[in-house]
Amino acid sequence: MKLWTKVFFTLFILTGCAEEKKEDMLEPLMQKSQKKSYVIASPLIGVLKNNGEPLSEVKIKRKLTWNDNQEGIFQEFATDKNGNFSLPLHEEAFSMSSLVEFVAQQKVWVIHEGEEVLIWLSSNRNGKLYGETADIDIGTVNCELTDEFARVFGENQSLLGTKCRWDSINLQE
Repeated sequence: MKLWTKVFFTLFILTGCAEEKKEDMLEPLMQKSQKKSYVIASPLIGVLKNNGEPLSEVKIKRKLTWNDNQEGIFQEFATDKNGNFSLPLHEEAFSMSSLVEFVAQQKVWVIHEGEEVLIWLSSNRNGKLYGETADIDIGTVNCELTDEFARVFGENQSLLGTKCRWDSINLQE
């Protein structure tokens, strides 16, 4: 169907049907966007291993992108002597129209033996804490570099692929 036909039918429906309600129908479109805080990346806490052995003092890189910053930001972290790591919560406040869908993406790499190994790729489409993991705090994850990178499924989950595992994980079969 051509664009002008869609516009015509939309206007026809708005003016012909529910005459008394058209202001209510258009209200969300007319609202000014307000500044709001969005979770770009939820905290990610875990243990990093290679062949079952903790990777001590290994560099971890994280790239975050979202509606208001498509170029993204890069952050660097490191594991401790036991392979433990903790990536903090990252929030941003900005204005966004109600007609635009919020989308944030997080990529996490480990630098091991001079190579970047992707261990986490997620998106958050609701801007809430733990939006990447179906609004659930998954606790401490175990990331084994030799594991397959797998897609994870969960309720309201947009995209999550990882080499990390946790108790409630639901891997694609």
